[in-house]
Amino acid sequence: MKKYPRLGIVGPELLGPERSLLQMSWSWNPLFGGEIIHRYFAPRNITPSSYKQHLIRYLQRKPRDVPFICGACLMIRRSVFEELHGFDESFEFYFEDADLCQRCAEAGWGVEFVPASKIIHRIGQSTSGDWSITSLIYQQSHMVYYRKHAPVWGTTALKAYLYMKWLRLAYGTLSPKESRTRSVPYCKAFRRMISESEKFTLAEGIPR
Repeated sequence: MKKYPRLGIVGPELLGPERSLLQMSWSWNPLFGGEIIHRYFAPRNITPSSYKQHLIRYLQRKPRDVPFICGACLMIRRSVFEELHGFDESFEFYFEDADLCQRCAEAGWGVEFVPASKIIHRIGQSTSGDWSITSLIYQQSHMVYYRKHAPVWGTTALKAYLYMKWLRLAYGTLSPKESRTRSVPYCKAFRRMISESEKFTLAEGIPR
């Protein structure tokens, strides 16, 4: 940061507890094509694919300007953080890191990945517990990000996709292991999330 005054945000390489490759430490802007690539390199898709692991190691072999740094660990200049007014609290959880980096770049600051710096990341510890509320909040923040950074048609398309996903859930394709008392409240909450008639939080969970 001292060497390159133009940089606003930098981030290290994220490794698993055994210093194994865990995930992409940076990613593309999660809109449209960038989102497809982002999902392609999702942590759950990396472990079984040696090809993806080799590709990620190639992409992360040297410092580079990137669209955004994974929020598990990033460094931001205090002056830049204050200029951007910090994280946008419209995001309950998820996508707040991408939003911060997007606004940083729009303000003229660089965002850079620095692989010489490494950190152990125990993935998923912040969201361990009830899968349903974290899944719901992910989609909620997904919509917030699109509404903020995508054109109107993009947000409309995302809502249409989520409504189709809701129909699939509502008509019984939830895992048979899920009880009705658990799946019905989730489906109702999912519909309210898409219509934006209710904002969900990790602390409150899904109403029963």
